[in-house]
Amino acid sequence: MIYISSSCIKKQRIGEAVLELIKNDFYNIELSGGTYYYDGWLDELLELKNKYNVNYLIHNYFPPPKEAFVFNLSSLDAQLAKKSLEHAKNSIEHASLLGSEKIGFHAGFLINIAEKEIGRKIQPQKLYDKEIALKTFVDNYHKILLWAHEKNIKLYIENNVLSLENYKTFKTNPFFFVKSGEINLFQNLLSEFNYIFDYAHSFVSSKTLNINEISEFDNFIAETDYIHLSDNNGTSDNNSSIRPGSSIYNHLMRNPPINKTVTLEIYEDIHQIIKVYNWLNNLKSS
Repeated sequence: MIYISSSCIKKQRIGEAVLELIKNDFYNIELSGGTYYYDGWLDELLELKNKYNVNYLIHNYFPPPKEAFVFNLSSLDAQLAKKSLEHAKNSIEHASLLGSEKIGFHAGFLINIAEKEIGRKIQPQKLYDKEIALKTFVDNYHKILLWAHEKNIKLYIENNVLSLENYKTFKTNPFFFVKSGEINLFQNLLSEFNYIFDYAHSFVSSKTLNINEISEFDNFIAETDYIHLSDNNGTSDNNSSIRPGSSIYNHLMRNPPINKTVTLEIYEDIHQIIKVYNWLNNLKSS
């Protein structure tokens, strides 16, 4: 099934973003970041779901908290750690109310990121102790997994992106789950591990670390049934349309995502989103 991320539509209210997608005949919608909290948002989404038979998934920074912060399951900052866990529990509860069968969160990282730095250059800072941060991630993951099981929702973790700019700043990789080699690590550390494979994140990270992106794509898609999809030039994760001839396009042509959930995260004109959706839909059914 193909979903469209609500983040593709630049609206302040989630109800408006979902309605815009519905108007363009999209009824499978992944609710993600990019909107603001307001009273009545849940009632709006339930009304749209019932009226138009919408299928929802929930991803990472949804529903938007009243006070913005950057979600991090590895944070060693007590306040941020508490906020992250509270957000995850709240997301799972709302996923259940909205009928979402899956929920995905980004893997953790070794730094504090300001909201304005998301997707941009991150200011230099001292990194968390990696072993302690990893243990924190594992402990928090199992708490979230328990909540997800209680609501009969499948939990996923998404691979992070490492841009060249941030790699130069920190002289190392400050994120967990950037390379496919980490799949085995988390399979061993976690009692249950499912993951979202974000093609665009992997492409940027591969270029940054000078590793073969095709091998990474092959390894990542082998064990997942959930994909996030957009394209870029390998420098930054700018959520562009799938470009014919690109590494991501060519890999998909050779490996159609049959029997996988795919979410388009393309931040371009709606007509471009429709074009990619139609191409992908034909590819999946070929």
